[in-house]
Amino acid sequence: MNKKIAQEDRKTAENQLSFNTHDIDNKGPGASVVYKLDGVEVDFSKHNLTVKSPISGRVEIMKIENEYNVSIKDFEATFELQCDKCLGKFDFQVEIPYMERQFLITDDKFENRFDFFYADTKNHSIDVEEFLRQEIILHFPLIAVCSPHCKGINLN
Repeated sequence: MNKKIAQEDRKTAENQLSFNTHDIDNKGPGASVVYKLDGVEVDFSKHNLTVKSPISGRVEIMKIENEYNVSIKDFEATFELQCDKCLGKFDFQVEIPYMERQFLITDDKFENRFDFFYADTKNHSIDVEEFLRQEIILHFPLIAVCSPHCKGINLN
């Protein structure tokens, strides 16, 4: 079995969106590992997001010289939104074909900067929860409407 495929399901125990980098930490630039997100249950309730279905997709982590390139491909999930017209709840399907961010390996000159993502070098892991949350919100509609025929709060 291909080593890359064999490691797809190995995650750190902390949460479903934290991925182990131990196998590529000691390798040179270009080393990568792929994980599947198929059927992963995620709780974004602390971010006021209600996930209605398990998420799916693939996460690839590639080591670069002083950072990791993290790409998520074919992401899909259903979220519950509130209609801005009638205030009713409705399901909204989010499909993101490709997203990518760099996670820095801790460097004192950049430490504690809020506009960067960091790899956890102590635990050899990368937590993609905040990266994923930001990308999901970018794909929500500016004005959430349950249907094109929604007439509003007192007219439906």
